[in-house]
Amino acid sequence: MKTIFAAFAVMALGASAASASTVGFHFGAGSPSQSGYYESEISQAKSGLTLDVTGMRCDDGRGPNHSSCAAVVGLSVWNNGIGSIRFGTHDSHAVDGYHSNEFLKLSFSEHVSLAKLAFSYFGSNDKFRLYSWTGSAWDFEGNGYSAVTHLASDVYTGSMFLLGATGDHDDWKFKGVKVDVSPVPLPAAGWMLLAGLGGLAAMKRRKKS
Repeated sequence: MKTIFAAFAVMALGASAASASTVGFHFGAGSPSQSGYYESEISQAKSGLTLDVTGMRCDDGRGPNHSSCAAVVGLSVWNNGIGSIRFGTHDSHAVDGYHSNEFLKLSFSEHVSLAKLAFSYFGSNDKFRLYSWTGSAWDFEGNGYSAVTHLASDVYTGSMFLLGATGDHDDWKFKGVKVDVSPVPLPAAGWMLLAGLGGLAAMKRRKKS
């Protein structure tokens, strides 16, 4: 079983010094998403990138690919981040693994690379599980044991991720995430420019004839 570790990656695109831009999303006190109400989805948009957070609940001891998994009834943003709760029960207001396994799904509007995850209510016995979406199933990436976890941004890349609480003592709220968004590769941009110039030249030739 892998353990998520602190690391950073730098990527070069073509012969240029173009680099990825970092976008951060914060949930909790002072955030644009703070509501205090239970929602089926909580969204934020920054720098042209949108993050939608939804929830999922599975039978105790089951992973997110199991047939028992269903949507969590309520999500909320209080002062300490996003939690989940099932109405009509004594379920904790945090994301927890007691009696059933709870997950938060992070859906980005484009492909990103995870750079940092932040949590609150995170104790010494807590951990979170990170999954990435393969297109047909959730792929387990490893466990995290820190309330602020830096990730190797060239490893966890995609548009959908899952954060899970599966142990009886796992109990936390999701406070925020930072992601790297890569620019369009310069070689591809160069081909687009050449294609555009070629189109203009063809139009000029047609006008002359």
